[in-house]
This record gives sequence, C-alpha cells and structure tokens, in this order.
Amino acid sequence: MNLNIYINDNLAKELDFIVAHVHKKRNTLVQEAISLLVKSYQKEKWPDSILSFQGIHSYDKWEGFEQNRKELKEPNADIF
Repeated sequence: MNLNIYINDNLAKELDFIVAHVHKKRNTLVQEAISLLVKSYQKEKWPDSILSFQGIHSYDKWEGFEQNRKELKEPNADIF
C-alpha cells in the first residue's frame, strides 16, 4: 500500500537525524513506528489456559471470594 503523509519541518529534521544514526530508510522507520502504534492499540487476550479454567475441583475448603474480605473496613463515603 502506498501512503503519503505530511509532517512539519522540525519532525522531519528529527526523523532525518535518526535515519542517519540507525542507518535505515525513512520509510522503514515510519513503518516501524506505525507497527508499534498498532500493537499498542491491540487488546491483549488472556491465554486459553486461563479462559478455560474451571477451578480446582479437589479443593473442598473454598468458601468464596467474599469470605476473605470480612476483615476489611468499609470505604469512606467521601474519598476526597
């Protein structure tokens, strides 16, 4: 795919500085930057081992999550 972008002169100078130091083409660096941006927006998914977890059936002393919270104090009504 061909994509034309316009950047300001200061950003172009900074990009050219990096190009000279890493010995890569502008196009390559822009592709790498876009790839990092796309990856940062992708939602992470729990592994299948977690998603399919059915509990530990041999553990018979489970009293539920809330049983472990009995000793906690109630939060203040106004936290500010």
